[in-house]
Amino acid sequence: MYSFKNHRGMKYCEYLPEDFDKNKKYPVIFFLHGAGERGPDKEKLLVMGPMQAIARGENIPFIVI
Repeated sequence: MYSFKNHRGMKYCEYLPEDFDKNKKYPVIFFLHGAGERGPDKEKLLVMGPMQAIARGENIPFIVI
């Protein structure tokens, strides 16, 4: 499940695995998008890299920021 967040003015997308357990450790990927995915249209983030797989409904076993 992914969600869009806003922390101190910094907007980002966060993905947690479907079976996420806060007491378990997970690998984390910080996905740095390119210039084509910037701007107010948040859905642009879902067309490249690991976010593309997540948008297709794939459950990946790590956290993506």
